[in-house]
Amino acid sequence: MIWALLLFLSLFSLFYTLVSKESPAGNLFFYCVRHGVRVATAVGFLLLGSLFFKTPIAGFFWGLLGWHLPAWISNYREQKKLARLRAMASDFVAAAAGLYAVGQTTPEVVKNAAERFPEPLATDFKGMLAARKLNPLASFPKMFETLGERRNLPEFKAVAAIVAASERAGGPRAAARGLKRLGRALRQRDRLLAERAKATLEPRIAAYVTISILLLGLLLDATVFRSLFEGGGRLVLAAASGLVVGLVFMVRKLFGQEDLL
Repeated sequence: MIWALLLFLSLFSLFYTLVSKESPAGNLFFYCVRHGVRVATAVGFLLLGSLFFKTPIAGFFWGLLGWHLPAWISNYREQKKLARLRAMASDFVAAAAGLYAVGQTTPEVVKNAAERFPEPLATDFKGMLAARKLNPLASFPKMFETLGERRNLPEFKAVAAIVAASERAGGPRAAARGLKRLGRALRQRDRLLAERAKATLEPRIAAYVTISILLLGLLLDATVFRSLFEGGGRLVLAAASGLVVGLVFMVRKLFGQEDLL
């Protein structure tokens, strides 16, 4: 019984080490998983492209697209998540400015945020409060700065600087004034990003429609009109595949502005 328990604990420790991003083994594991997915997708696209268009040249182009596609999807998801966190950080700045304005201290502001904000920031704020309880000398500005680095949110680094300055002079009123100015700057940034996204919307739609039409025509050539592209005609399909894949990369380069998400 004891040996079975020890074996279970050992296997659990090994599993936790592999899946935890905090450990070197975990980092290596996720690195291998990410690149394994990219390799599998690239090989799958290469084989399908070669079989569908009857030439490995076309398969090469589609394999190149398959190599990059998982990274694009993963990056898109990460940027959507980051955009949500940025909105929450802006909300925190606005709420904190109001709480400081009525005389609340930093622990009270963080406590209110921990109770009212959604995850994952609620857990982060609760962790800050727990750290302060364990160590009364723990610095909230330092914890805000650490939060900004971990979540890739420079907004919290700015909050850290404002709170640190208010602790040296001015108190909650100074923090409220600084956070109000920061809130105005963040709103201005969001407005400019929204305007830029609106300005590039129509060209992006036109590019996507063009690629869709070309892709549909290429699929028709490889299926309905397949007999017209036997022999040397396969090179035409390969060239068309290269054109479509090249346009995808060009559109990605021109309009792949993740900060607009």
